[in-house]
Amino acid sequence: MIGSLEWLLNKSIGEKQNDISTEIGRLHAKADNTHTEIGRLHAKADNTHTEIGSLHAKADNTHTEIGSLHTKVNDVSAGIGGLYFKADNTHTEIGSLHTKVNDVSAGIGGLYFKADNAYAAIVGLYEKVDECIKLYSKLASPQDDFVYVKNGLIDYGGSFKEYFLKNNMPEKIAVLKEGLDEESKNRLDIYLNRFLYFPDGRLVKHYNLSKVFYDSLYTEEEKNFLKEFEDNPSQYGGFYSELGFQTTDAWVFHHGLKFSSNKVKEYIKNKDFIDGGAWIGDGVVMFNKHYNPNKIFAFEISPKNCECFKQTMNINRIPNDKYHLVPLGLGDKKENMYIADDWGVSTSILISGEKKTEVCLTDLDSYVNDNKINPGFIKANLEGYGLKALNGMVNTIRTHRPVLSLAIYHTPEEFFEMKPLLTEITKDINYRITLDRFSVKTDVVIDITIFAYPAELYEGEIL
Repeated sequence: MIGSLEWLLNKSIGEKQNDISTEIGRLHAKADNTHTEIGRLHAKADNTHTEIGSLHAKADNTHTEIGSLHTKVNDVSAGIGGLYFKADNTHTEIGSLHTKVNDVSAGIGGLYFKADNAYAAIVGLYEKVDECIKLYSKLASPQDDFVYVKNGLIDYGGSFKEYFLKNNMPEKIAVLKEGLDEESKNRLDIYLNRFLYFPDGRLVKHYNLSKVFYDSLYTEEEKNFLKEFEDNPSQYGGFYSELGFQTTDAWVFHHGLKFSSNKVKEYIKNKDFIDGGAWIGDGVVMFNKHYNPNKIFAFEISPKNCECFKQTMNINRIPNDKYHLVPLGLGDKKENMYIADDWGVSTSILISGEKKTEVCLTDLDSYVNDNKINPGFIKANLEGYGLKALNGMVNTIRTHRPVLSLAIYHTPEEFFEMKPLLTEITKDINYRITLDRFSVKTDVVIDITIFAYPAELYEGEIL
């Protein structure tokens, strides 16, 4: 019995020992596996350390590259600085060239004035020749008393006589007289007679008229005014220019303002003036001297006249803020065209010749609106382009109600169509329209002008 128990006990202990041994074996196997896993982790850690080292190396390389880029950027910046310096030097050179160009321009301007002086001298010679012809005419016909006439009718925009033949003149004249005062109607009849009796300028340049017949064409008022002017021309003042002469419509009549009412003169004071066909600036000097305009906008289409204009302003010391030279012609729209810029008082789009000078035109409405101008007075003597210019200033007239001085003697269309058009433009804004001639000359039909203004400025008796 005891032996059986020992055997069983030993058997049980042996089985347990085997189980423990087996378990220890498994634990050794797990320990080996753990050791292997730890080895792999060490290997991964070594690889990671190697990767980190590689990244450090790359970072160092990147830092080196960035340093190199900084160096290149600094070099580029230095290069740009060098370019700025060169650009500054170039700008200085360009400024020097501008100065030289201005000097050349001034020299050319001097040549223009010398040419103009030469032209004036030639004109003087022509006048002396005319005097010789006049004297010869008197000697050749001592029994008659003649008046020597130097010019025919202006006809570069068409013959007045041909216009009379082609149109219903009683109707044209009736429309022209409509709304005019009696004095203007009487003047109109006188002008029409002169158009009939004087020859066209393209046909006759110099001729004699019987003094009796000649005297019958002109009023006593005109003859007396001419004598007064010839006896004492200095009473009307004047201006200085390289050309040495001036137009009487500007300096005797002030384009109608000289003999206008005090109300008219007060009305235009401190407002802007429009001088259409400014020539060399005689009107600008006169306006600035007598009428205190805010600013005078002087439109002149001839580049040669514009150069003379600038000299006139300098010689007469007209302040820059009192005028603005506008190198444009006035018409009914904005457009470009070519003219024969042969210098003179009568530079016209209509005059034939070698038209090689390109010029620009504008309508006055656009210019006034674009430049915020407040016109109180508009003078337009445009050598035959007056009708188109009037069509281009309709809104200006209706909005600002300026005093108007509009020459109408260059073409039949100007003469017969501008006044009816102005009547239509002003029919509901209460204007007084008159007709006059602003010239002391009695040998040609020139300077016939519409002078119009708001009717409330009239100081005479309203019939």
